[in-house]
Amino acid sequence: MSVWSPIPNTPILLKLENATTGVNAERAATTTTTSAWETVSFDFSTEGALTFESVTVFMNFNVTDPATQVYYWDNLNQLNLNVGGTTCANALEVTPGVYNDVFIVSDSGGSANVTDALGLDALWYSYTPIESGTININSCISDPSPVDTRLFVYTDGCDILTLVDNDDDGCDTPNVFGSVIEEINVIGGQEYLIEWDDRWQDTTPFDWELIFTPLPACPEPLDVAIAPNAFDAVITWSAVVEATTGYIVNVFVAGDDPTIDTPVYTENVPTGTLTATATGLTPETSYQAYVIADCDTEGISLADPNFFTTLVACPAPSNFTVTTTVDTEATFTWDVVAEAVNGYTLSVFDAGADPTVDTAVYTETVAAGIVTATATGLAIDSGYDAYLVSDCDTNGFSQENLLSFTTPFPST
Repeated sequence: MSVWSPIPNTPILLKLENATTGVNAERAATTTTTSAWETVSFDFSTEGALTFESVTVFMNFNVTDPATQVYYWDNLNQLNLNVGGTTCANALEVTPGVYNDVFIVSDSGGSANVTDALGLDALWYSYTPIESGTININSCISDPSPVDTRLFVYTDGCDILTLVDNDDDGCDTPNVFGSVIEEINVIGGQEYLIEWDDRWQDTTPFDWELIFTPLPACPEPLDVAIAPNAFDAVITWSAVVEATTGYIVNVFVAGDDPTIDTPVYTENVPTGTLTATATGLTPETSYQAYVIADCDTEGISLADPNFFTTLVACPAPSNFTVTTTVDTEATFTWDVVAEAVNGYTLSVFDAGADPTVDTAVYTETVAAGIVTATATGLAIDSGYDAYLVSDCDTNGFSQENLLSFTTPFPST
């Protein structure tokens, strides 16, 4: 049953009555949220096969309510938790919770067979979330743990059955043959069909659970785009108005678990900035990037992984040497880089200058195939830092080669 209460820990009593037989039964539940819809369950399985004529719901049972306190309830459903529908058309409606000792009816048919025809019978459930969020469906909790399940989730009704996700042996120890699908994005009001088929077994009872997590109040950044180079990647995204504290950018090696593993790059980006450059990456390596909005008191957003692979490294020129220095000039040479199809860039700075923020005293773009350049307009008897990079077009730029030198004092 769906309930809405203005305060948490509200006791609810549900009473089933039969005036003819005089047999009544009641069960209690307690709310956990404040001013939000949630689902509560009442387990009457120990009552056996009895018939009841009426249902009474007592909100805030046995407690004196303030005059202004209002409660709501909706979607009261009776469920047989041990057997779902044997076909998609008669799928059993479920709400988030744990379902113990369910089993697939042997020789009942009804499997969708979307990946193969090896599971003929199936157990079907239908879940329609009240609001948008994410769901987790799994049989990892099953006891006994050796249960072997296979799981599918669909949308678009039984006639179309668009596959959202599926899993076979995704659970960890001890139930390594159990199935789990995590963080399925669901839309409020849309039906999701859950199928457990008998690819491996049918009549053996197993346990499964459906977990719903509402969307956070902080929206997730959209339009995330990544332009990788060999050693870095430029990440951009669309603005989130609610991100008053800014954004968090995390980059992990592909396959890492962001909840426990350490990112190879992380950056806090201020509000108004919609780009970040992840540095220190390894060429030809797959990564997953997350852009998270930070909405201050509203918390942080969810973030989907964005996968990318760094490019082949653009080799830096080797044997970068200053061959001739006169009072105001310096001539450099280096070995050819075959991948430098766009040539090279030579930049000369005053000694100790920061090339990322300071202005070069000399810069020159050298065409591919040419391996020498002369910097002019230098000061006599002065120290300089020269930087040379290869330009490998779509494979980006190489790392910088640094060469320090000093112009001579004119001879007399």
